[in-house]
Order: sequence, then C-alpha cells, then structure tokens
Amino acid sequence: MAYANAITESSEQMSASETTSGNSTPTDAARAARQSRPSEVSREALYELVWTDPLLRIGSRFGVTATYLARVCDELRVPRPPNGYWAQVEFGKAPPKPPLPAVRAGEQTAWKPGTAVTSGRKLTLAEDRLKSETSTKAGRGNEEVEVQ
Repeated sequence: MAYANAITESSEQMSASETTSGNSTPTDAARAARQSRPSEVSREALYELVWTDPLLRIGSRFGVTATYLARVCDELRVPRPPNGYWAQVEFGKAPPKPPLPAVRAGEQTAWKPGTAVTSGRKLTLAEDRLKSETSTKAGRGNEEVEVQ
C-alpha cells in the first residue's frame, strides 16, 4: 500500500510541477515520468496498484500500455479487476477483490519497468499437446511430391 501511495504522490508532484511551470511539453512530461519510475515493482505493490486504479492509468505512470501491464500481471500471477469493474465501483457494486495467490517456488516475484516480460512458466500438458498438434498440422502438405 505504501508503494501505491508513493506512486500517487510522485505523479501528483509531477502534475503540479507541470502546471506551475506552464512551459513544459508532452515530451518533458514523458521524460519526467520515465525518470521517476521505480526500479522494481513487487507482486504485492502491483496487486495494490491494479485494484486502486485502472490499468491504463497505471501503465501511463510506468510508460507502458495497459495491455503490456496486463501481461506483466499474468506473468506475476497478480489477479486483475474484470471488465466493467471500474463502472461497478462507480455505482458502488464492485465485486470483492480476490486474494493474491502465494508465490510458487522459482516464480518471478518482481517486475522491472523497462524490461521485457519473460515467461518462466512451463506449458501445461494440454498446452503442450496443442502446440505439438499445431506444429505437425502446419508441416503437412509441405512435402515435395515426385511427379512421374
């Protein structure tokens, strides 16, 4: 929670400095946002962030898209609000927040903004089977046929 407050405070300070200076350009604001990014975000901090603000807003703070941030959440096994969650919050009917799953042995526990999301996850048996079936189907029909 403290991390979420730190992010909020830094973005508020940045907004205040932009309005007081009056001559900052969008590129200056983007540069300031990149420089104020934290060096590493833990699962717990990301969990708190995604349940307090929409991904689009959080992504802009980190200089990434909401889609990319969703992938980060998936890789770190951080549950995200379902579609329509923020509209439900607005009307006071938000579903309960699911708990953060426990970390499994060997799992990634933090994300460094500006780095690629790497999947250390192994494929499930069904995913592995589907992948092998797809690759064998793709190979069919490509054999050369001898014409007599």
